[in-house]
Amino acid sequence: MNNERLTVQSEMSRLLSVVAEQLSAFLGKILPSLYDDWWADAVVSVLSVGQKRRLDQLKITSLRGLDLAGLLRVLDKNWYQISQSRELTVEARHFAKEMQTVRNRWAHANVEGLPVDDIYRDLDTIQRFAPVIDADDKLISDLQRAKAVLIAEQSQALSSYMGTNAPAPSKPRNDEARIEPGQIVVIKSDPSKRGAVVDVLVGRPENRIRVFMDGATQTFLRISVAN
Repeated sequence: MNNERLTVQSEMSRLLSVVAEQLSAFLGKILPSLYDDWWADAVVSVLSVGQKRRLDQLKITSLRGLDLAGLLRVLDKNWYQISQSRELTVEARHFAKEMQTVRNRWAHANVEGLPVDDIYRDLDTIQRFAPVIDADDKLISDLQRAKAVLIAEQSQALSSYMGTNAPAPSKPRNDEARIEPGQIVVIKSDPSKRGAVVDVLVGRPENRIRVFMDGATQTFLRISVAN
């Protein structure tokens, strides 16, 4: 289980890294067309204090030097201008906001990982966000495959669990255990009626017994072997 969690975290880390690369490329194409001094006005001026400090310390001078948190902040702070230029929808805005939550959740994920529902939701959010930033088909395909693998693994785990924990079939009562086709039986409610067993229909909570009696086949729950 721990290995599975590490694999999921590694794959999510890779996917988020690809998102950062493609978001950087997207912003690099669109911001220069919106501002005269786009680096100062659209990037440096909107970063947090901590992000600006990192910019100075590492002497970052391009979008590729920003991490995903910084890139998402740049996108968020310039959303109006970008959305007007690209005719982006309110729904696209929602996905951009959700991406900040996704990034923060995985940046602080511990070794125990995240619940499967959260992982699937995050993969789905990234997949919906990808077209907003003109992500390539490979990223979208990778996200779809990751979701499919996650579903398959959960289905397999559930099947294994059900196979291990499924309730055992109810044991037939002593009198029913001895009933087989061809035997002569009597009806418990009226022992004067006798017939021949035609078939035993196994079921829950009780088996049903088909008996040929009085010129016709009838089905009973309560019968006994005739003495």
